[in-house]
Amino acid sequence: MQCEKALNMIKHCMCKLGTRDINLGFKLFDSMVAPILYYGAELWGTEKVKDIETVQNKFCKWLLGMGQKTNNHIARGECGRHELYINYACKPIKYFLHLQCMDDNRLPKLCYRMMFKMNEHGRLNWCSKVQRLLFSNGFGVVWESQSVGDAKLFLHLFKQRLTDINLQSWSDYIGNSSKCAFYSKVKDYICINENIQKLSYNLRYEIFFNFMFKP
Repeated sequence: MQCEKALNMIKHCMCKLGTRDINLGFKLFDSMVAPILYYGAELWGTEKVKDIETVQNKFCKWLLGMGQKTNNHIARGECGRHELYINYACKPIKYFLHLQCMDDNRLPKLCYRMMFKMNEHGRLNWCSKVQRLLFSNGFGVVWESQSVGDAKLFLHLFKQRLTDINLQSWSDYIGNSSKCAFYSKVKDYICINENIQKLSYNLRYEIFFNFMFKP
């Protein structure tokens, strides 16, 4: 995969620099790896993709010096990262809004209208998935009206809704999972642990792997 090549390049460069800085790591990740992972998400981004989430989870653990069997929620929490789903789920919604503004004689708009009618008659397609995505996150009125007043503002609100839901899901898991019993006592929010940032890689490894979060 192209993303693996990009990820290996990031790891190689950071090792050459002698750092596993979380901010630097994810600045590179978001500019070099994420665009590859999100390619074509306008079509498939309505569903969470485990393989894509795994790429970020593994990178979190690499930066922190955690074993790869360490809990994914803990790894993301320490790196201040939400699930990538929040980003790629916005892409089909953005394209949906783009279609609403398109001239009726354009081919994409004609295809959309055809799928819309098929969806109304119970034939599942891309429109069905976009409809479900909007309704499941409390924006069913947008589907029913087939428009929004300010597309940019709506996309911001939609992404914030996904972020809030993701944070609540993360908090519920941390608070209720026996695997996170100790962790839940020291952290209840997704943010970069600045104290961990200051530690060397070897010391991070000792803390995470041998003491705190054994698989």
